[in-house]
Amino acid sequence: MARFREGLDLELEMKIGDVEVEAWFEKQGGHYLVIFQKASRLLGRKIRRRSPQLVAELQRRREAVVKRLTELVRERDQLKCKIARIFEAVKSGLYSPDGVSVTVCETEDDARVISMGPRQKLKEVEGEIKRQLKIALELDMTNDLIRNLCQEYEIK
Repeated sequence: MARFREGLDLELEMKIGDVEVEAWFEKQGGHYLVIFQKASRLLGRKIRRRSPQLVAELQRRREAVVKRLTELVRERDQLKCKIARIFEAVKSGLYSPDGVSVTVCETEDDARVISMGPRQKLKEVEGEIKRQLKIALELDMTNDLIRNLCQEYEIK
């Protein structure tokens, strides 16, 4: 990653020992602290003391995930309602997304064609929800929103 930044030396550094490694990551800050946390967990090592920088970065990331998931769930629910309205239009034979234009919708096949765009978008949104849930679990998030969505999408 360093090679993409201008003005950085591409020296190899080797740090040995918990204190030295932790100090190096703290000096790097931000994104590197999260990498340090993940690496520590994978190695089965406890972080001896959580630096204020790491705590702040994790909190910032957790808040971003909750905000993004909230937006995605709202978008998902709107798309599901839109798709349901299209399929309900089969009863009347007409679908009007905006109250002005009208599309013939007499059969389930018509509804499937009309709802193709929203169904594709729904698939993308649900894929992003799953991706955000995996990030949330990496960040040890276990609030009600995360638990309910993990259960709904069968993410362990």
